[in-house]
Amino acid sequence: MPKADLMVHRRVVEPDRSLGEIKIGQVPKSSRQPHGFKYSLVYVAGEKRLLGYDNAHGRDHRHLRDQDYPYRFVSPAGLIQDFLHDLSEIQEGRL
Repeated sequence: MPKADLMVHRRVVEPDRSLGEIKIGQVPKSSRQPHGFKYSLVYVAGEKRLLGYDNAHGRDHRHLRDQDYPYRFVSPAGLIQDFLHDLSEIQEGRL
């Protein structure tokens, strides 16, 4: 698989040791990444992944705690917006 040209990489570790990381890179369009992006966004708290978005294994999907759901990728900006919305919902106890 070709290496992604990194567009966004942001990692934040909070005093409570929770971690948020956003990585989005551009890759050539292919059957595995038809939109031309490779991405991984994750929020970990208490040493457990509570939220994640990625397109590993050739499919766009979202992880919410222990469940895996299909995700409809539209754009990098939309992906970040969806991730930050879900992160806020988790931190507020609504998800």
